[in-house]
Amino acid sequence: MFMILAQTADTQAALVGVLLGFLILGSIRVLLGTFTLRAACGLLNRISPNSVPEPKFGSAFGIALVRFLLNVALGFGIGLARGIQAEGEPQQLMVGLFLILAAIGFMIGTAIISRMLPTNTRRALLVALLEMAIVVPIAIILMLIYFAASAIATHGFYESLDRLVM
Repeated sequence: MFMILAQTADTQAALVGVLLGFLILGSIRVLLGTFTLRAACGLLNRISPNSVPEPKFGSAFGIALVRFLLNVALGFGIGLARGIQAEGEPQQLMVGLFLILAAIGFMIGTAIISRMLPTNTRRALLVALLEMAIVVPIAIILMLIYFAASAIATHGFYESLDRLVM
């Protein structure tokens, strides 16, 4: 729905669509970041007892919010610079941009965890790695569900099944 609003000729409706999408999807992202941070801290404490204190929900939410806002600002800046460099050819920059942002976002996340939780950088790095170990399989499953639903919506169930088999 938000993408449809963003693609209209009406500039005001497009801006509202983008802002609503950012607020809703950003809120979901921060909540997921909160849960994965707490889960990663708990998992690290099971592997190595008393390594890092598991943050309360409010503290984990604050850490996830700071990480999200810094990653959005960084992504906007790098995306703008790469977009200018690619001269409007988005296919050329999508994969490279994603890899650059993932690496920088990981380092920023580690630094924020080490500063906002009473732990050292090595343990914060372990927390960030465990977060990735939690998030990546979930993201892969969600992408597969999205692609399957998209194929079914586009081609129908039986034709999609035939394409998958052949």
